Amino acid sequence: MPACVRALRSSKITFNLVPIPNNEIGSARIFSKDENKWPAGTNDSDKDKILIEIPDDLPLGYYSYGFVVNGKCVDPRVHVED
Repeated sequence: MPACVRALRSSKITFNLVPIPNNEIGSARIFSKDENKWPAGTNDSDKDKILIEIPDDLPLGYYSYGFVVNGKCVDPRVHVED
C-alpha cells in the first residue's frame, strides 16, 4: 500500500485487498485519525476491496487514517486535491 494516496474531490478511492489470507467480509477497515471522521469504511460488500467516496465539500489537504486487516495495522494517508 502506498504511503500517500492522491485523490480528487467527488471521486472514489478503491482499496484492493490483495492478497490477504482468510479475508472475510468485514475483516478489513479504514478509520480516520482526524477530527472530521473521514475517511472510514470496511470491506462490507466485497471481501477483496474497500470503497470510500470523497465528499464534494471535503476541504483540500492531508487526511490520516489507520488500516487494519486480520489484526495487522499500517499507517497510510490520503491527499485530496482539486
